[in-house]
Amino acid sequence: MDILILEDNVERISSFMAVLHDHHVEYCMSSKSCVKLLYERKWDWLFLDHDLGEEHLVGTGYDVAVWLEAHPEFMPAKGVILHSSNAVGRARMAQALPDSATQLPDAWTMSDLEDRLKSRED
Repeated sequence: MDILILEDNVERISSFMAVLHDHHVEYCMSSKSCVKLLYERKWDWLFLDHDLGEEHLVGTGYDVAVWLEAHPEFMPAKGVILHSSNAVGRARMAQALPDSATQLPDAWTMSDLEDRLKSRED
């Protein structure tokens, strides 16, 4: 599977890479670079974080969700996983992508992530 991850936390990126080592995974740290990668190729999954560094410089995951809402032809084939620990931001992203997004719970673990991926593989 081809997975694109929007995340600015290096430790969390390392955790994703360890769990998803059997897949082609790329990550980005800004909403602008995420949209660019979505535009350039087809993805199976997109993982979205909401809060990214200095938001005025790099945007938020919500910016990507709104862009996808306006450009559904770039929606990843299997969907979007919202992994942000910001519950309000995660809910806003889910509202922008009601048919495509899966929210992870507030205190999610990497095994929660694996379960979500497996449940949507069919």
